[in-house]
Amino acid sequence: MRDSLPSFDVAKSATMQVVQAEPFNAGTPLDELASSYIQPTSQFFVRTHGTIPSLDPETTTIQLQGLLAQPLSISIADIKQQLPYVEQVSTLQCAGNRRQEMHAYQPIYGELPWGANGLSTANWGGAPLRSLLERCEIDSTALHLVFESYDQVERHGQTFGYGGSIPLNEPMIEHALLAYTMNGTALPALHGGPLRLVIPGIVGARSVKWLRSIEFSSEPSHNYFQRRAYRLAQSSEPEAWQNAPMLHELPVNAVLYLPTADQTLLAGTITLAGYAITGGQALVEQVEISLDHGQHWQHARLIDPPRLGCWSRWQIELELTAGEYQCWVRATDSLGQQQPEQPAWNVKGYHHNAIQRIQLSVC
Repeated sequence: MRDSLPSFDVAKSATMQVVQAEPFNAGTPLDELASSYIQPTSQFFVRTHGTIPSLDPETTTIQLQGLLAQPLSISIADIKQQLPYVEQVSTLQCAGNRRQEMHAYQPIYGELPWGANGLSTANWGGAPLRSLLERCEIDSTALHLVFESYDQVERHGQTFGYGGSIPLNEPMIEHALLAYTMNGTALPALHGGPLRLVIPGIVGARSVKWLRSIEFSSEPSHNYFQRRAYRLAQSSEPEAWQNAPMLHELPVNAVLYLPTADQTLLAGTITLAGYAITGGQALVEQVEISLDHGQHWQHARLIDPPRLGCWSRWQIELELTAGEYQCWVRATDSLGQQQPEQPAWNVKGYHHNAIQRIQLSVC
């Protein structure tokens, strides 16, 4: 295994908005992102924390360990040959999506300045995670699946593989994939190849790339990115971090991507468009628009039928006269969860899902 590949091991769109050069993090402009329901691999957002390992797509092994009657080692070749192959469309979203908006509400320091383009949708192919778990004789004391990556991340003077965990009773395990294809071709290293997890409806931080091991544990992962980084802490004090909730399901969210910020709007019929997404077992149910600070709401049309673990694009036509408007956008899901009016600020700027407010100038 080489330590790292160049960031552009697959061709990426020239219009990608680079959030950080090293390690490489980038998203696609919103208007391009929304031009198709499934994004081409060249336009899929990139979130990395360390190296991009170069792994053999056949001989690389995954270790299953911990609270098991017998540890198991399985190669990617065996996963391909012995486990069923399925394809599934899923959206992955960065926990820092819309962080720039939360920063405008109250400053956030030292984090990547993601806009609302920290997500993408792909057609993933691979083996159901459940089909691998069924091969294991799991101890009754096991409560969590702990994942670790082949990459190398450096934090606070220590180098280690990225990691995270989910509860063993998480319902979305039934939809989780050991993915080795993306949009019909071999999964590129930049996106976690040769093998990664895809867990729809859960924060993208748990869909671990370059999968190295799965441990059955009585408690959540002790990895930095589970126990320290991805928490909703209200301050940087140690006690605040220890008591802060760990990130898990995606919150319900909707944003506007059309018109763009620099677009001149002429009085008459104005088309507004955007996307909505929610987490867990919920589905996007409706998107609403208000032009009077939430006094009255109008329903937008969902372009894409709601699907578990996927975004839905929406659109609405409004008759507007010349003037200044503050457009509010909110989504509601099938569990009745709705976007709040105010941000749930936290020091990392995670899970920003407050009602989006966009200024529209019509002449």
